[in-house]
Amino acid sequence: MRFCEDLIIKKATVHVMDQNGDEPIIGDSLVDLDNDSYEYLYNHILKVLSSDNNNRGEFFTSDGVFFNSIKDMVFNENFLEGSKKIGEFLFKVLKSIKGSLSGDLVILELSIDGEIVIGVLFLEYKTSFVHDIRFREEALAVEIKAQTISLPPVGQRLSRCAFVKISSMDSVDMIMLERPNIDEDGEKVEYFIEKFIQGTVIYDNYDVTKIFKEQSERWIRKNLKSDIHKATEVRNEIDDKYINSVDVDIEDIANQITDSLDEKEKFLMELEKKGIDVNDQFEIDKRFVQKKYKQKNIKTDTGFSIRGEFDFFSDSSRFEIKANGDGTVNYIIKGVRNVREL
Repeated sequence: MRFCEDLIIKKATVHVMDQNGDEPIIGDSLVDLDNDSYEYLYNHILKVLSSDNNNRGEFFTSDGVFFNSIKDMVFNENFLEGSKKIGEFLFKVLKSIKGSLSGDLVILELSIDGEIVIGVLFLEYKTSFVHDIRFREEALAVEIKAQTISLPPVGQRLSRCAFVKISSMDSVDMIMLERPNIDEDGEKVEYFIEKFIQGTVIYDNYDVTKIFKEQSERWIRKNLKSDIHKATEVRNEIDDKYINSVDVDIEDIANQITDSLDEKEKFLMELEKKGIDVNDQFEIDKRFVQKKYKQKNIKTDTGFSIRGEFDFFSDSSRFEIKANGDGTVNYIIKGVRNVREL
């Protein structure tokens, strides 16, 4: 489902999860999608499916309300009945979780690249502001008022979604996303995946490719911040491996980035915490490479940002890094004939 090329919204229904009430407001009919509402949902769905923050998942129980309701929707074509059960179940979960938010639960039947997928979007309410015009003592008064029941705009990322494709009882593909809220005590609020979906995160090659790159960059920033020459070498080595190789031997990369056994162990432990098997190779997902290696953005500790096409930084006729011998470097942009301010 990731990187889908063809998306069609076939049907949708909406349930209101207002925690000020004792029961959810369960929709009994399909939503009549006009051009605006169709585009609103379409754009949100595409953003979630193309986001680097989504995860593949699997169900840890075959007897959960969410899973059984979706099976009923797919195999028995009980879309509305299944969606009602999902809405009622989510409301119970929300009521049991401190710091969870009210919102609209949108349940959809989608066609993604020709296959039927059930989508679940929880649109948590946001506060927006509108003007209110009224007459006061024969004078026109315009006031600004808060609206506490406002759905996330298209430009705002959703926090909780799931997309489930069930080809057969033994073939389930699921994409999940959950960004935690922070409650009034500063604690993370997470419930959507574990309590509601009753699922766990699993990694494919795309995930491992992404996580290894992210963790390597974190390690470089933390451990090589005083050795910019070594940091640049390590970054270039990883970039070259991603662009030109088929797979990555994690142990081999760990040996290249540090001579310290202790630091190597720390690096590998951080990867293991993220769920990566450090004793095995992983295949580089070229979709990640194509997506992430188009542009490069360098930010310096002196306050400058340098951005350009990725290949420009390895072209010595365009760009050069010159060591100064005191632990600092100069970045040289060559052959500039004209500039403009943006």
